[in-house]
Parts: sequence; structure tokens; C-alpha cells
Amino acid sequence: MAHYPHSLSAADLHSISDSNPDQVFHNPRSNHGKSDLSRRRKSRDLDALQLSTNVSDPVGVAGSGDGDAKTTPRPFSVNQALVSLLLETPSPYNTVSGAGDGVGLSKELLAQEEYAVFLEHLLSTPLSSLPSEPMNLAARHAQISAQLADLTHEHFPAILSAHDSVISVSSGLDHMERFLDEFPAALDGVSSSISDFLSQATAIAARRDRVALVLDHLPTLTDLLEAPQLLQTLARNGHYDEALDLQQHIERIRMRAPDSTVVKVVAEEVSSLSRSTLLHLLAQLRQPTPLATSIRLVGHLRRAAILPDHALRVSWLASRWGRFVERVNTEAGGTLARHPTDEAAAAEFVRKYVDIAREEILDAIAQYRAIFPETSTNAPIGGAQPATISSILPTFVLIFTSHHRSHLLHYLPRISDLAQLASLHAHASYLGLSLARLGADVRTPTGSVWENRVGEVVEHHFREGARSISEALEKAGPDGLMPRPGGGDGLPLPIALLNLCLSIYNQLRHIAFVALVPRLALALTAAVAEVAWALLQCGEKLHMGDSPHEVGARDAYRATAKELAGVVIPKVVEGFEKGVFGSVAAGKGVAGVVDTKAVMIVLDKAITVHVSEGRS
Repeated sequence: MAHYPHSLSAADLHSISDSNPDQVFHNPRSNHGKSDLSRRRKSRDLDALQLSTNVSDPVGVAGSGDGDAKTTPRPFSVNQALVSLLLETPSPYNTVSGAGDGVGLSKELLAQEEYAVFLEHLLSTPLSSLPSEPMNLAARHAQISAQLADLTHEHFPAILSAHDSVISVSSGLDHMERFLDEFPAALDGVSSSISDFLSQATAIAARRDRVALVLDHLPTLTDLLEAPQLLQTLARNGHYDEALDLQQHIERIRMRAPDSTVVKVVAEEVSSLSRSTLLHLLAQLRQPTPLATSIRLVGHLRRAAILPDHALRVSWLASRWGRFVERVNTEAGGTLARHPTDEAAAAEFVRKYVDIAREEILDAIAQYRAIFPETSTNAPIGGAQPATISSILPTFVLIFTSHHRSHLLHYLPRISDLAQLASLHAHASYLGLSLARLGADVRTPTGSVWENRVGEVVEHHFREGARSISEALEKAGPDGLMPRPGGGDGLPLPIALLNLCLSIYNQLRHIAFVALVPRLALALTAAVAEVAWALLQCGEKLHMGDSPHEVGARDAYRATAKELAGVVIPKVVEGFEKGVFGSVAAGKGVAGVVDTKAVMIVLDKAITVHVSEGRS
């Protein structure tokens, strides 16, 4: 016998037993709608009420299966006997805790009115109909369940939601129970994670504090970090006062915060840029700056306190010297580089060299004396002794003198024109005179170079002129001394010698060095002696015949010798001693420096020996 839940009431059981199959399997969702469902509920309630009222009657209605026969109700004692029989019969349903989700049979349960009515219905049902009772009950149960579901869906949706929630909570509790065993092990991981979080949070908090501190002082840090770039900009634009102020400001910050890494880095960068500023200032000194600009630049360098006083003086002079050398190499050396062996190019180089020296060296010395006053105390200045400071400018002048002298020694030998030498010497003399006014006379060290070169050129002219006359006389012989009809091509010997000396004198008088008098006197004497000796050698070729040609040759020879001895040589000596050196060497004993006694002896011998009436 199947176990049915106790949720069905007696009225439900009675309604199931009295209904026909169509009513049992009636679909509540048929076309009858809600009105049909209400009529069935009312009929069921009336049947239940009628069944409950007939329990105590001696006469009852019992279905025979066809619904037409009427039976007399059984006494209530029969029901009690049936209850006793059910309770005494061993069955899984006569226990309080039955299987499944139903409730076990008990005397108290069967004594309830609704169960009593159902038992009465079972007793009044024929035996042939009892096997169909479970199906009838199941169908009625399904019908009622469907009705309850429709009713619930229609009027009580909260119950369904609650049911779903109960199911979800039940499954969630089951799921939670599975993870409760893993919870203690997870607590250890959570503890370590919390420790890691605390350490990271501490580091983040410290970093946040630093960031907040940086944000609070962001303008100051920005100014500090932009200091190197600002210093470079100021120096590039020539604002050296502001650049020095900024440099001193950074140095004060470094002294107040010696342990700050940022300040150290900025201070080091500013220090490196300050050296760049120094180089920029020194480069400015190499520019053609007036005195006021030079004073301002030196003032910036002194304020920077990077160089001591003596080093600053040397650096200033070195900068000006570098500009001078650069101009000499670029301006003066351009023409010479194109024509390295040209005499005119060498003369042009010397001229430009002197011009550049007058512009740069003279200006450098004048500005140095105005900017750097000479010290008269014995106290050291800038770490150097006063003697060292006072020797800086003389050393600079000495360097220039050596440089000037070396260039003269190199380029003057290429110039052989006395007029060109005289012009260049006058040009250089103006430079020496200007430097002498500043106490830096360079004429004495370089004078010997000019003297030597002029002496070499004059000696060369005397020597080449005398040699040319001698060779012409030797080539022409005695016939060359005779006058030619129409003048001829060459000049007579006396006139050629006189022209040679006067030409040299005209050029020499512009560059007559007194120190060259003895040397040039010897050169003049040697030239005259060479011509006289050539005349004597020519006399040996004379013929002492009586022919008109021979007589004429001897007369011409004698006249030439007398003219040389009596006119040309005295005039040449006088022109040398009085015309060339008379004005520059007055009172210094120039007269008589040219010794012509030997020349006169040679000429007298030429006259007496070769022009006598007899043959030698």
C-alpha cells in the first residue's frame, strides 16, 4: 500500500472518491476558466461538510462503483476496529518516523476527524474499487497541486520567490560548508597578504609624504633645477652680472644644504657651466673691444674669482695675443700663401704685419696699463709676488719683439729693393715710436735686422754694378774707352760708375743707418777699386803705335783715368759722406771713412805706366 502525504484533508479524499473520472482529470486551464474552478471548490467544500456530518449517523452512503446504490453507514466501532487493526499490523507506516517525507501512522493521527472520514470512505468502498483508490488519490493530488500552483502563480508570487530563495540559501549553505574546511588554511595566506599590504602601504605612505613635500616646495625646486639652463642663457646673451649673481646664489644654497643630492648635482652643473662662462669671457677678450668693454669684461672675471690677479693678467694678454696671431695668419698670410716667392708679396706681408701689430699690440698694451694698474707694494696680489706681476707686461713685449724679429728675419731677405725697404722701415718705425711712448720700444732689437738687410742690399748693388762695369770694360777693351760717333749704346766708364753710385745713394738716403757707414764705405771702396783695377787691366792691352787709332785709344785711356781720379771718385766719396750720411751722422766723424788712397795709386799707375811715351 502506498504512502500518501498527510497534507490531504478528509474533504479532499471524499471529493476524490465521489468525483467521476472527468472531474479527476479535469484540466484547470480548460475553457471553463476560473468560474468552473470556483464551482468545483464550492462542491468540494459541501461534500466535505456533508461527509463530516454523516460520520455519527447509523445510515451512510457507500459507493458501489456506479454511484447509484445507497448503503447504510457502518457503526463507528467498526472504524475503531479498523484503526486497531492498522496499528497492530506491522507496516512501515505505523511508526512515527516513517520513510520518505510523510508522517507515520499513530492512534492520535487516525483519531482525527478527517482521517476518520477517509477510513469510513474506505470501508464503504467495494473491494473491487479499492485498487483504483491510489490512482484516484494521485490524480486528485496532481489536480490539487496544479490548482495550488496556478493559485500561487496568480495570487501569491512572493511564495514562489521565497521558495526559490530557500533553495538558493540551502545550496549556498552547502557550498559554504564545503569551503569552511579550507577557511583556516586561507587565513594564513590572508595574514601574510595583510603583512605585505602593510609594508607596501607604509612605503606608499612615505612616498606620498615625499611627493607632498615636493609639491609644497615645487616652485623652489623648479627654480633650483632651472638654474643651470638659466645660467647658460645669461652667459650666451652677455648678461654676466646676472650670471654671476645666480652662481653665487647656488653656492650659498650648497653651503646651507651640503647633504642634499639635488643641490650637489645642480651645484656641480653650475660649476661646469661657470667654466664655460669663463671661456666665453676669455673668448670675448679676443674680440676687437673698446676700453670700456674690456674693463667690464675684466670686472666680470674678477668678480667670478676663478682666476687670481696675475693669472687674469696673463689670460687677458694671451687672449689679445691669440687675436693678433690669428689676424696675422689670416689677413697678412693670404697673399703670401698664393705667392710664396714673390718679392712684392713678401713686402705686402711685412706691411700688413706692421699694421696689425699697431692695431692689436699697441691697443693691448694701452688697455692693459689702463685696466691693470702696476702695484707698488710688497704684498702679494692674487698669490703672486709684485715682481712677478710687474714682469708680465715686459714679458709680453719681449714675446712680441721676438715674434716680430723672427718674421723680419724670414721675409726681409726676399726684398731687394731699397725703396721698398725704406718704405717698410718707415712704416715699422711708426709702430716702434708708438710703442716707445708706452714704454715698449722694439726698435732697438729689430734695428739690427733692418741694418743688416740694408747693408746686404747696398753691398750687392755696389758689387753687381762694379762687376757689370768691369765686365763691359773687359769685353770692349781699349776701344770701349774711345768716344763713339752718335753716342753708341753704352756709357763712358766714369759716367757709368757715377750713375751707379748716385742711384744707390738716392735709395739709401731714405734708410741710411749710421751703423752701416763703415760697412758701406768698404763696399764703396771695393766697387771703385774693382773699376780702377779693370781700367788698369784694360791699359795693358793698349798698343803704343803711331797710328791715329792707337794714339786716340791712349788719349781716351788717359782721359778716363784722370776723370776717375780727379772728378768721379771725389764726387762719389763726397756724395756718400755728405749727401747720404751728412744729415743723419753729423758730428759723428763720417768724413774720411772712405779710403781711396789705394784707388788713386792704381789710377796713377795706369796713367804713368800705360800712357807713357815708351812701352811698359
